[in-house]
Amino acid sequence: MLIESPIEAKMRELLGNGRVDVIADIYQEYEIGPYRVDFLLMPKRGTDKGLIIECDGEEFHSSVQALEYDSIRQKYLEDLGYRVMRLTGKEIHSLRSVDEIKRAVMVNTEPYETGRIFIEMVDKSGDVYLVPR
Repeated sequence: MLIESPIEAKMRELLGNGRVDVIADIYQEYEIGPYRVDFLLMPKRGTDKGLIIECDGEEFHSSVQALEYDSIRQKYLEDLGYRVMRLTGKEIHSLRSVDEIKRAVMVNTEPYETGRIFIEMVDKSGDVYLVPR
């Protein structure tokens, strides 16, 4: 049985509405080694291990112990070749587009900075982008 937080539900809705499933297989609450990730997006083409999206709610991800655990966990996942995108609840609820997530999924061979927190930017035409903070 899938148990999801409100921000995970919002992310699932955004991924579905943004048609991310056209370019990637989406797995929620996916187990990798000793850990369970919120979302794993596996590109339908290419050799990339995939993009992990972690939905970091303030309640469970703000203490010193939680930050240390998340750091260890993220290093383990990155060492296996996964890319990790961490988004706070505030960032997730303010998203109106998943274009940056789609672009991150499509990065198959280029270096990608992992573990960055992203903020939403709106350009003059009204398009919404996530950019590293």
